[in-house]
Amino acid sequence: MYPKPQVPLDLSQRQKVAQDTVARSESIIQEHAVEGATLNSSFLTLDRLPHLDHSVCPRFPPTEVKIVNGDSFSTARDIIHTTPDARGKLAVLNLASDSYRGGGWFITLSRTQEEALCYSSTLYTTLKPEYYPWPNVGPGSVAGIFSPGVVVFKHDLDHNCVDLQPSDRCVVSVITVAAPCRPSLSDDLSTFKDPSVLEDLRGKIKLVYRMAAHHGQHYLVLAAMGCGAYGCPPTLVAKEMKAALLEAEFHGWFREVVFAVYSKGREKNFDIIVPTMNPIFISTTMAWMYTGDAPIPTNRIPALKYEKENGFPYVNYPGPMDKIDTNGGQPTQAAFDAHRSALFVITQKDRAIPTFEQMKEELQADTHASLTRRISELKEQHLADLERMYTWHAEEYLDDALDRYRSRDDLMYITEGENNPDLKQSYAALEALYEERRNVAQQMKWEDDYERMRHSHLSILTDLYAKLKELAVLEEEAAKRREADFPVSIEEYRSKPKNIQIRVAQYLQLNDATRKDKMLTEFGWRSSNIKSLQDIYDKNDVFKAELVTQLLDAKERDPRKRF
Repeated sequence: MYPKPQVPLDLSQRQKVAQDTVARSESIIQEHAVEGATLNSSFLTLDRLPHLDHSVCPRFPPTEVKIVNGDSFSTARDIIHTTPDARGKLAVLNLASDSYRGGGWFITLSRTQEEALCYSSTLYTTLKPEYYPWPNVGPGSVAGIFSPGVVVFKHDLDHNCVDLQPSDRCVVSVITVAAPCRPSLSDDLSTFKDPSVLEDLRGKIKLVYRMAAHHGQHYLVLAAMGCGAYGCPPTLVAKEMKAALLEAEFHGWFREVVFAVYSKGREKNFDIIVPTMNPIFISTTMAWMYTGDAPIPTNRIPALKYEKENGFPYVNYPGPMDKIDTNGGQPTQAAFDAHRSALFVITQKDRAIPTFEQMKEELQADTHASLTRRISELKEQHLADLERMYTWHAEEYLDDALDRYRSRDDLMYITEGENNPDLKQSYAALEALYEERRNVAQQMKWEDDYERMRHSHLSILTDLYAKLKELAVLEEEAAKRREADFPVSIEEYRSKPKNIQIRVAQYLQLNDATRKDKMLTEFGWRSSNIKSLQDIYDKNDVFKAELVTQLLDAKERDPRKRF
């Protein structure tokens, strides 16, 4: 369906694409006016959008939230292509700037998510100059723009924004909301330093969902708000967007929700957001089960398919891992442990492969200072890694405890009663599952991970200390050689130790060529270094007098010295 990715457009080519997009936007909108395309838009704040009225809620059945690694408009076109009902009912979240139209796209020509949307569509013409700027945080910041009829008429940047065939074009609504920009973060970088910023983010997320629902948009293509250039913590953003979507206000309003998290190369947002929204780590989609009116306020909502078993759509790894039937899609112990380890590296340590700058450092010659610095940095990094790993294990422990708790079908207990003879086998299986999920293995996981990290740390540290010791010997020998070298200037002569100065002075005042050759051989001086200071000595009477005085003083202090 899509052409293969091409060589990326350079700046001048992107400028031509941008100019072409803006120049044609009005005529493109006219071509698709019957489908709802329009230049109009509205600037909205949360207080102008009342709480959703459930009496008019479409009450869609439980759905699943999908997470894909892709461009937002390409994802929207996929949905419309496979689900014709989505035409006119699909909203795309624009990760916007609240300072400049399109994030300054027409000038900067950059490739962020908002700019990518502008290259491919009529979005830019709907972002009116009079809307900008508005506050990023604080009063007035929970605001955004609703563009009801944006035409997507070009492909994405990965496919060089080539024109789409008219049949492949689509009209979508776009919700333009800006996340907090470069907020100050906590020491562990997991949340905002100022609690009010978190409240602003929650308001902005709620605004997105409410804006979509109020305008009859039943299909959402969302994105990770503020997780790129704006510097918001991806895990926090994912948790908040998930929590808001699960609020009772939004139950039943959306038929399909997809997170398009475009990650390429070094970017890691997709790899962070998937496990945050998918604690079972089975696939890149996770069922967020919700109903319009849950009879019991609980997170444990059994699926009928598993009635009288454990009431959940996924098995929470019951029993010893090596006994799981791999034909059923569950991971073996080795695969699961490898996945855990890789996930820790990706989400907590940023990368397992060194950066380009780190690899360049490896090519540079080691010095005493550079090795000392690396040892200090390694110790600090090890402590930080241990702290992160401890936090990671604590979260795993909590997740495991919650999984064990939620693996017991509470609704079955409530409705049937524990003494029902028809359910004894199911209850026995549940009790066995509960017991097997005790956290005896959790301590073993910690010890294994700690030992691996400790061994790696000490191996590197031992090697660095060995290099440092070897380098210290070499540097000491080099320093001695430098001190013993014949000076080439008066300044260098005066910087030498006294015993070297006396030795040089002895040489300069000698007239016997044989004795001079003997000293050259004895002290390893290079004849090429001697001529410069010898000429100075022969021509500079002041310097010559200084050396004579120095030799006489040395003789008086130690009469055994004869020159």
